[in-house]
Amino acid sequence: LLVRLQTATGDRWRLLESVRAYALERLAESNEYDEAWSRHLAWASATAQQLERRIGTEVEWEGEFDAVEDDLRFALASAPSGSDQTDEAAYVLALSCGHLTYARHFPAEAQTLYEAAADRAHDDASAAIALRAAADVAFARMRSDASYPLLLAAADRFEAAGDDGAAAIALAYAVTYAQRFTGEFPEPIAFEEIEAVLRRAHDLAPSGSPLAEASLLTAEAWLSRTPRPIANELLAERAVEATRALDDAVLLSNALDAVTTAAMERGAIREAAQYSFERLDLVDRMDHRDPRTGGEITDTFHMAMETAVGIGDLRRARDIAELVARNEVGRTIAFLTTSRMVIPLVFMGEFDAALAEANEMHAAWERAGRPAARWMGPAAYATALVYGLRGATEQYAEWCAYGRHLSQHIPGLGPFVEARVALHHGRLGDARTALGDVADIRDFFDPYAIALRAEVAVVAGASDASDLVARAQAAAAENDWAWACVARARGRLTDDDELLREALDQFERLGARFEWACTAVLVDSAAPQGHAVLRELGCIS
Repeated sequence: LLVRLQTATGDRWRLLESVRAYALERLAESNEYDEAWSRHLAWASATAQQLERRIGTEVEWEGEFDAVEDDLRFALASAPSGSDQTDEAAYVLALSCGHLTYARHFPAEAQTLYEAAADRAHDDASAAIALRAAADVAFARMRSDASYPLLLAAADRFEAAGDDGAAAIALAYAVTYAQRFTGEFPEPIAFEEIEAVLRRAHDLAPSGSPLAEASLLTAEAWLSRTPRPIANELLAERAVEATRALDDAVLLSNALDAVTTAAMERGAIREAAQYSFERLDLVDRMDHRDPRTGGEITDTFHMAMETAVGIGDLRRARDIAELVARNEVGRTIAFLTTSRMVIPLVFMGEFDAALAEANEMHAAWERAGRPAARWMGPAAYATALVYGLRGATEQYAEWCAYGRHLSQHIPGLGPFVEARVALHHGRLGDARTALGDVADIRDFFDPYAIALRAEVAVVAGASDASDLVARAQAAAAENDWAWACVARARGRLTDDDELLREALDQFERLGARFEWACTAVLVDSAAPQGHAVLRELGCIS
């Protein structure tokens, strides 16, 4: 009646499906049905807890979990309800399976299991723990829109259980996510609602709790009526100071991200990059198997890569993107991993590799159900740039439309892409129109647009070319790519071959093959090689 299976974790036994169906029918006819189901649930709960205790230890658990996971799922799905004993066992089973599946890199299932645990919880405190874990996993999946209501629900149950401190912290995180990750919400949460949530958090927060105080300070720093995430710099600095005194790498990373956006608002991209790189150093202090760390780790990689691009350090940006691909948390969200790689590859002129990553990004996003993900917009526009430079007008239009669908408008990058394509194909009027009056640094990609605006003016012989080149020096100070572009613009403006060679050397140091080739064709001795590289990249119009 049984089939013996020899596995790496030992022998296991299975019923043939026909035998199993017959046995279930006979069990249903007996008076032992409920007792058998309760015993099976108790076994599953005990097994899951035993495996859970091995997470983070040197004792292997993954293979054994893989062998029993179907049994655990079945036990939970078929668990009878109505008695304290079975509900408690089902709660413990769901919570343990949530931990196990998250550690096994199945975040969507983990979130569902935590929510199931909350449904089977026998008291408010237990429900609150499960809801908070579900909220953390939703954030790790880059679904702040799902995390927000779960945090509010967790706060309600914490408050009902008498744990006002945990309730206040959950509410503070809800405010932070609603303001910090607006791109993950299909529709923004009304500012008045967010203010009310923060007031409630203040009312609940116990005095003398450093963790609650730091959480509220961070939430206050993010509170802003602007449609995009901009933190209050003074409050953000206070939040960083408060969190440095705590042994909480997740909250410190949150506060550092606030000062990062504040520095960006001042146009200080290099300063912002240093904060992002400090966050990167915190990743090793976070337990990657803890759902609370997942969202912070993925956002850290995202911001570190974008700020590296923002200062023109393309090689570092690519290295960070590769780090995301190797990281166990980063691998759980395929469209995050691939989107991070697209941008540095495009700016480095690795066009074919970039297109391969972009196609996988789009496919993974489709598989995930097309979630709101405005942060993917830059990768879509960068992909459009490749097609535009190659003269593939249909694909260029498709990827621009995709970028607009994701983000509507990407400050700096959208105009840059349109202008760079137009300049490459000699449409100087279109290039000038696309760049408009881009002048101030407010985003990672603004230096690219500002520097290119100066060069377009030079090529077009515009009367304000000298003024725009001079004004672009501020962008050049913040971004190494912009420095090279401005040097090239100055060289073209003054017919200074030495400046062109400086630009050529800088683009080579950055690994920017396309821009190197565009510069090389302006230098007689390097022109043949420049034309050869452009042909290799498919960018000869």
